Amino acid sequence: MLLQNQGKGSQQVKKEVKNVGPPPQTVKVKSISSLGLISIEFGNAVKVPAELAGRKLKSLKEAIRIIIQSNDVEKSSPPIDFSWNITDFTEHEMDIQLNFTDTTLISAFSPDVIILQLVDPSYFADEAGSVPTSIFMAQELPRQIKPGSVEEQVLETVTTAGAASQGFVIGNFILSFLMSASLN
Repeated sequence: MLLQNQGKGSQQVKKEVKNVGPPPQTVKVKSISSLGLISIEFGNAVKVPAELAGRKLKSLKEAIRIIIQSNDVEKSSPPIDFSWNITDFTEHEMDIQLNFTDTTLISAFSPDVIILQLVDPSYFADEAGSVPTSIFMAQELPRQIKPGSVEEQVLETVTTAGAASQGFVIGNFILSFLMSASLN
């Protein structure tokens, strides 16, 4: 806000100064799955350099640091051993796959926190050249399921059953609606 004095004895006039350019670039964690997949969303479309298109993502990996902070109050658990890879990078989203040596240690007692740091925010600049102003993202890490385990199969079954039951409920609603309309 800009205040101007119009001279001796005059009133001050308030003028709003608005940013006319595009909104600043934002980067946020969209979701973290129990299978270690992190989806990161960009507020504005990111310029995807030709060398990063497709699967050539090694240089991009150097622009990100991932830290997992254990909330084990007793400090009885060993340090969390993990690796990670960028599995997809588009102008609107980036996917990171976490690979844990022992998934049972993740958020075992209380939710652990994952911290993503953009070491080189220029990789995430939008078309206008705006880089993210927030370079740290922190979010609770859900309990993890070992890929290929029985728990993963149960999770997939429940997810599929949930989608099927939702379709069944919607189908019943439509059928009930049509039957009640035909009675009138």
